[in-house]
Amino acid sequence: MSKTIEEKIEKVVRKTVLESVQSIFNDPDAGLFLKESAKKRLAKYKTGRKNKLVSLKAVKSKYR
Repeated sequence: MSKTIEEKIEKVVRKTVLESVQSIFNDPDAGLFLKESAKKRLAKYKTGRKNKLVSLKAVKSKYR
């Protein structure tokens, strides 16, 4: 292949990879804020739960 064709292919591949990575890590909710009602529900859920850690071994045995 000639150098110009290789350069064009490389450019297309780089662009495609960049777009793919950006689409994976793109956050559609970036810049948005939670409504007060959602904040209250989250706070209520958090206070109603016991802060309990579960070991990886326990999780694995539960879902096997």
